[in-house]
Amino acid sequence: MAYALYPELMEKHFSLQADLAVLRNRATAKAYQLGGFPPICRLDHDMADSRGTLVDIRSLDKIWFPHFERSIAPMLDADVKLIWHCDGNLMDMVPRLLEVGLVGFQGFQYEDGMDYPKICSMKTKDGRDLIIWAGVSVTRTLPFGKPSDVKKELEWVVENGPRTGLFIGATSTVVPGTPWENIKTLIEG
Repeated sequence: MAYALYPELMEKHFSLQADLAVLRNRATAKAYQLGGFPPICRLDHDMADSRGTLVDIRSLDKIWFPHFERSIAPMLDADVKLIWHCDGNLMDMVPRLLEVGLVGFQGFQYEDGMDYPKICSMKTKDGRDLIIWAGVSVTRTLPFGKPSDVKKELEWVVENGPRTGLFIGATSTVVPGTPWENIKTLIEG
């Protein structure tokens, strides 16, 4: 409600949060370098539901994306690759996230309209294949399908994924009650 009623205050909030994030991300980038950690980080911000972004994408363009881009600059400057966790339908955000420097995505909800083949055909800002962490749907196929459905979806993920940079698993947390046969098929491929 505050987002719709007070966009100026929300932008100020995003600006202040970005100020803090710049400091935190400078420290994090330094830790990556000094600690010799693999230079990849997953960003988890749920910003969509099954219909699309929770707010009008044009408002995000205006009051959120500029601050987000500034906040991640220290990580990008340190060559840490950033991937985005995808809950819901983020199709409107995908090109924008690539424009600000992200290099991939994780956790697709295909059933919510995430166009996996289209996303996998996109490139990073510098023209490289995306890093994709995808897998079998944990809301549909894994808990309710048969092992043959799991195998079929795994094959689809590979066939439609990028040529390089594909990591396979589940799309999110495997829920209690998921048939063991399906989990075993997921693991064995």
